[in-house]
Amino acid sequence: AAVVACGTMLPLQATPRVDVGQQLPPAYLVEKFRVCGPEEVTGGKESLMLGDYTGKVLVVGTYYVGCNPGRTDAPTYSALAAKLSVLPPTAGRTGFIATLKGGVNDARCGSWANLNGSTPGFPTLVDDEDRSLLYKLFEDRHPEYVVIDHCGTVAARVGALAEPESNEEGARLNAVRLEEIVESLAANLSAACPSGSDAAPSGGAGAREMARGDVPVAPIKAPPTVATCGAQQQAAAFAAQSVLVASGASHKLAKPRTVTLNPLVPDELWVGNHDTDGVSVISLDPATGVAVPDASLRRRDRAPYHYMDRMSQLAFDPRGFFATCQESTNNYEGMMQANLFMGPTMYHADPSVMVTQRGEPCAYARGESADGAERCYFLHSDMLHESPLCMGITHDSSEQMTPYQNVYWAFDGLNNTLVRYDFEKPHGPGYLDHSLATVRRYPEIELKREPGVVGHLQIDDATRILYVADTGNGRVVAVAADSGRFNKTARQDLGGDYVIWSSLNSTFEYSLYACVAQYDLVSDVAQPSGIAVASEAGIVFVAEHGSGHIIALRAHGRDGTLGGEEIARFATGAGAIMGLNWDSDNERLYYVDAERNEARFVTVDICNSVSEAGTKADADAVLASFPAVECAAETGDLGIAIDHVTHDDGYQNTTMMGPEYGLSTDCPAINNDMLLMSGYLCHACLPDVCNELDQGKCTNVLGKGYYCTCSNGWSGDDCHIAPPEDEP
Repeated sequence: AAVVACGTMLPLQATPRVDVGQQLPPAYLVEKFRVCGPEEVTGGKESLMLGDYTGKVLVVGTYYVGCNPGRTDAPTYSALAAKLSVLPPTAGRTGFIATLKGGVNDARCGSWANLNGSTPGFPTLVDDEDRSLLYKLFEDRHPEYVVIDHCGTVAARVGALAEPESNEEGARLNAVRLEEIVESLAANLSAACPSGSDAAPSGGAGAREMARGDVPVAPIKAPPTVATCGAQQQAAAFAAQSVLVASGASHKLAKPRTVTLNPLVPDELWVGNHDTDGVSVISLDPATGVAVPDASLRRRDRAPYHYMDRMSQLAFDPRGFFATCQESTNNYEGMMQANLFMGPTMYHADPSVMVTQRGEPCAYARGESADGAERCYFLHSDMLHESPLCMGITHDSSEQMTPYQNVYWAFDGLNNTLVRYDFEKPHGPGYLDHSLATVRRYPEIELKREPGVVGHLQIDDATRILYVADTGNGRVVAVAADSGRFNKTARQDLGGDYVIWSSLNSTFEYSLYACVAQYDLVSDVAQPSGIAVASEAGIVFVAEHGSGHIIALRAHGRDGTLGGEEIARFATGAGAIMGLNWDSDNERLYYVDAERNEARFVTVDICNSVSEAGTKADADAVLASFPAVECAAETGDLGIAIDHVTHDDGYQNTTMMGPEYGLSTDCPAINNDMLLMSGYLCHACLPDVCNELDQGKCTNVLGKGYYCTCSNGWSGDDCHIAPPEDEP
């Protein structure tokens, strides 16, 4: 049993799936999906909408390329689709689609269309790489088929065609059942349709409203606007001096490396610390932008040595979810041999979904008692494991295709490349199922880690350009976030080269992408570390760790103009400048100094200096201006197929565990990841979170958490409050 919080549920996002008996919402009918395959398969058709089939019976199937049952089903579905499409009485009255996932390109779609005697063109194949169509109609069962009637109402769900519809003796096969359902519905196309009152709530691509209970959601802010630059006015003018926001232990700063503002509480500055594996939450005076005295808190996970170990960057989305990235090989503070099972961890910022040490709901509005003795802790909602030694991470707030909007980009410092994570639907607290996620590697983006120096990322929402601080190579890379295509699988069990991934299920996609548009925005920076984008003025701010400077650069233009021109430079005097954060409302650029344990800001007067700034970006022009990319021919090899794996708790999802795993104290023989998943947050083989100051000892509460016993007069949940000094 994993550690589960009692009575607390992390706010998960609303499913966009339409249930049987519900009509498709209007937004679902008009979304375009890419038809995939060579022309002899697609017939020249490039896209389709579900609304194209209104007035007909539509069947949609879901497949994963690497799933054996799906490959078994596909020829049967193809034959059924061909038969019902061309023969009376259903000819002209039906449509058949299949959503294909798990690493898809046109060549692979062509191979799927010809799989084991299938009839090419039946069904129409959709490249559902963002799983937008999948989550509108399905969840995790596959293969599966949804039948939609002429009114756009989901009429039935049918399982794998080769299986019987029930366990009863003599039960008909699902293939027979599907055919009978389609024939029955096709015979009644003249039946009156409902008024629309049964339509499902609209969700899917672009949906931002989440089922959150009483947990607040930050409003989506309109892009800020700034004045046009006057004659001789510089687009970015730094103030003469910076302003100290917070420093030292009184503000819980311990080698700070990342800084950002909380979208749910705009006057909260969050600073991620390398040395404490936690976050300093600093309340700001809105008028001055500096810390309110005696109001800073420390927050972290109850197992920070794994989930937040050596944090390099923390990135929020607009709803208060955030992910951290760790410069870690997962060695549990030296108590286990590093196993590289490490990657980004996802949380939510609201204290109402935090927990106590024992896993009880947090009772404090700010996540801590007034006297600071009782603390609440983050409860992770998901973690993926494909980027050890991660140097930076950013949320992709402007992508509109994935249903759950949980896409993050990361700098993988072990493999020195760019990785895109889509957590999809987070597994939630107390669960370990990572099977519904997509991870893409971009080996053409060749990065180089500089140990101890972060390499942050930031996306310009206006142009969809991702900026990456390539620390070791002294450059900032501009990447067209929507470029690239599937090249081959990364998973070793499916024929790839990577040996560690988060789930053995075929629904977990781990792919290599190629044909990516990129160029060096600037290539002569002394260890670029932090990145921030002032999209409203077309400016990229870069922290230069080697000099302590902040450089303002021209961003890639919305009209496609190449960026990189230096506009201004500010000497911070920092000993080790790391992360940046742009506060557009107040024109403050926050930064942290890991050497002096400081958070500061400098005011920057910005203006629009180019004619197209503030206008909507021309997506075609933005991409067309990138250097040409030579793309290798696609491969149609479908690779290895695996049977469906029922997910269970365990390291790399292969081993069922229980409390007995933690009975041993033979630490060299124990895997600490398994200990966590077995219900242990305190164990002889784990770092003692109560002994950070050498004044406490933890006791495990199996499956719930732990508690601390303090010594020498120390007190507080973490044994962090020193005893009062004796009166003289």
